This record gives sequence, structure tokens and C-alpha cells, in this order.
Amino acid sequence: MNYTSDDKFIYNKNKTEIVKYYKNETSVVIPEGVEKIGNMAFHGKSITNVTIPNTVKEIDDSFNYCEDLTSITIPNSVEKINIGCFEFCDNLTQI
Repeated sequence: MNYTSDDKFIYNKNKTEIVKYYKNETSVVIPEGVEKIGNMAFHGKSITNVTIPNTVKEIDDSFNYCEDLTSITIPNSVEKINIGCFEFCDNLTQI
């Protein structure tokens, strides 16, 4: 698989899937056009809140072990969220 990146994310070739978030910002906005947030893309990151655009349809086990995560905005466009997506996100209080 070919990958591409910008200043925050590693994506698949077409920029439709986030493979990895590699910054240390606490507030993250997923870019428009992303359709999938891949497995372990944010694993263990010290993020506190995430905003997901209407283009996203699927979220894998993407945010597990994000212990500082307190808030995430998930649009109605999301059709699938894997069961372990928010595993060990004990401070997540607002979805």
C-alpha cells in the first residue's frame, strides 16, 4: 500500500483513510474527505477532544488507550464503529 502524509497525519494513497496521527496536539479535527479512521490511528495519544467530519463512514479500533480523551463529535454519516474503538478511554464523557 502506498501512503501519503501532511503535517499531522499519515494517510492511504487517496487520503481517504487516516493510518496514523503523529502530532501531540490535544484537540484534533479530522480533515474533510477522510472516509475511514484506521486501526490504532490514535492509539495512546494524549488527545482530549476530536471532531470528525460528515465524510467519515467508518471508525476502526482507532482511539484505544487515549486516556485523556474527554469529548468526541461523531456525525450521523458514521455507519460503523468497531467495538474496541474507545477501549481504555476512561475519561470519555461526551460523545
